[in-house]
Amino acid sequence: MSSEAFSWHSEAILYTPLGASISAKSSLAEDPKQTHPVAAFLKLLQDGHAPLVKSDGTSAIGPKAAVGNMFYSSSGGSTGEPKLICRSCKSWALSFQENAKLFTRKHKKSYATFGHLSHSLTLYAALEALTTGAEYHPLEGLGTKQQLKMIAHREIQILYATPTQLRILTKSATLQSRLKAVRGVMIGGGWLDRETKQRVQELCPNAEIKEFYGAAETSFITISDPSTPLGSVGQPYTSVRIKILDTAENKVKAGSSGEIWIKSPYLFSHYAEGVKQHTRWRNGWLSIGEIGKLDTKGNLYLTGRKSRAFKIADQNIYPDEIEVALCRHPDIVMALVTDFPDKMRGATAVGVIATKSEEMPQDIRNWCRQNLSARSIPAIFCNLPIKDWPLLSSGKPDMTAIKKLVREMI
Repeated sequence: MSSEAFSWHSEAILYTPLGASISAKSSLAEDPKQTHPVAAFLKLLQDGHAPLVKSDGTSAIGPKAAVGNMFYSSSGGSTGEPKLICRSCKSWALSFQENAKLFTRKHKKSYATFGHLSHSLTLYAALEALTTGAEYHPLEGLGTKQQLKMIAHREIQILYATPTQLRILTKSATLQSRLKAVRGVMIGGGWLDRETKQRVQELCPNAEIKEFYGAAETSFITISDPSTPLGSVGQPYTSVRIKILDTAENKVKAGSSGEIWIKSPYLFSHYAEGVKQHTRWRNGWLSIGEIGKLDTKGNLYLTGRKSRAFKIADQNIYPDEIEVALCRHPDIVMALVTDFPDKMRGATAVGVIATKSEEMPQDIRNWCRQNLSARSIPAIFCNLPIKDWPLLSSGKPDMTAIKKLVREMI
C-alpha cells in the first residue's frame, strides 16, 4: 500500500444505515452517481483521478489533475471557511498500518463514524476500514438513539469521533444501552473533558480510549495513553518529530512555550483552495500556527492557535487553554471563549458554556479565580444549552455562528 492509490480490500464491506451492503466487487459494477460517496471516491482514485467528497455528499474529481496518487480532503472549518487540502495516499496509508496495532481483535474489525465524509476525520476512518479489510458503518444523519441502537445491534468495534459528537451521543445513552462490543474509541478534532471521557468509558466498558492530536494538514501528531499527564495531548505518534521554536525560530528549552513544528511522513502536500495565514514550511518541517510546549519526557501541552488569539490590554489571550480549564468545572461539558469589542482594553473575553444542569453555575466566578489567571477569566458568561450549539459537518462547534449568537445575546 506504500505509494499506490487506495484500493477497496476484497474482504471489506460498507453497510449503509438502511442495511444495504457494498463490497469491492459490487462497488465497481455500480454507477458512481448512484452508489455511496466513499465507493465513488475509491473508484475515481482507481481510474487515475484526484477525488474529493463535496459538502453535498457526492464524490467528484478534484480541481487539479492527479499527480502521484493524490486526493483532496477538507479542514474542519471551525474558525472560518474549510480549506481544501491535497495529500498523497501514502501519507494516510502509513498510519493505517500503525493503527492496526492499537486495538486487539478476535474477529474482523468493524468501524463506525458520525460525521460527514467531506471532513477529513470521517474520510480517514472510512478509508482505513475499507482498505484494510474491515466493515464500515457510516452513521451520519441518524438520530443519536438510532446510532446507539445500530452500534449495539451490529456489534461495531471501533468508533472514530470528535469530542462534540461523543458528548451528544453519551447524553442520549442509558445504562441499558452499553456498547459492549466496542473495543476502541479514536477521538480527534478537539479536547475531551474528563466528564465526557468517563461517560464514554461507561458506555463502552470494554473499549480502550485513544485521544489523538492532529489537524487536517498534519494527520496524527501525538496520541495519548493511560500514563499521559493531565493537560497533555500525549507523546509523538510513530515517526513524528516535534520541536518548539520561539518567534526567532530558535529552539526553546523543555517547559517553555513556542510555536509547534512537525516533521513526519503523514503531512499534507498543499492547499488546493483557501489559504491559512499561519501555515509555514521550513526544510521539511511544518507549522500550522499552534502554540504549545514539551516537557522533559516528551509530552506535548497545547496553549492555543495563533488564528484564535486576541489581545486584551496588549496581552495575548489564547481561548483554547481557557476552554480546556473551563471544561474541568464539574458542571461544564462544553466551552468556547471568544472576544467582544471593548473601547478601553481593545477586547473583552466572553465564555460560552453548556452545562449538565442547563443553568449557570453559581460558583463560576470563584471557580475561575482559583483555576485561571486574572487576565484569562472571561468578563461575561453565556449559558447555551448543548442542543442549541451550531455544529459543522465535521462535528465541531461552528465558532463563527456561535460568535454571532454571542453578539446577539450580549
